[in-house]
This record gives sequence, structure tokens and C-alpha cells, in this order.
Amino acid sequence: MDKIAEFDFLTAYAAENGLDAEICRDQLRVLWTAFCLHHDLNVDTYAYDRYLFELWQEIQDIRVGGHRRVRELHVRLSGMSV
Repeated sequence: MDKIAEFDFLTAYAAENGLDAEICRDQLRVLWTAFCLHHDLNVDTYAYDRYLFELWQEIQDIRVGGHRRVRELHVRLSGMSV
């Protein structure tokens, strides 16, 4: 799967499922981890931060989940990557 299609899948998942339920947040974390592994994104690098910020913006645009700051999303999603 190419990077754009996989990233679009991540944002579509968030839009369709919301992030209020713990299981949905856990699934997003697993999908994010797979995305990072597939595309050689390492935590706290420019490329990783760029995609994380873009995902955060998409989540804010569709108003799902409670991540008021990109840092909160980073902490939640990077848990399996470090």
C-alpha cells in the first residue's frame, strides 16, 4: 500500500469510528504503528512529526477524540513505537 493511501485509511478510520472508545483509540495506535513501520518513520524525526501533525489536523477537522494538543496524540500513538 502506498503512503498516501495508507494515510488516507488512517484518517478515514478516525472519521468513521470516532476515538471516544478505548478500543478505537487502541486500533488507531496499531494502525499508526503499522504505518510508521511500513514507511520507515522513526519517532521524533521530521517526517514522523509531519505525518503526526497532519493526522492531528485531520482529527481536529472531523472533531473526533479528545486530543486538544498534538503532543497528547503523539504520546498516545508513539507508545508502541519507542
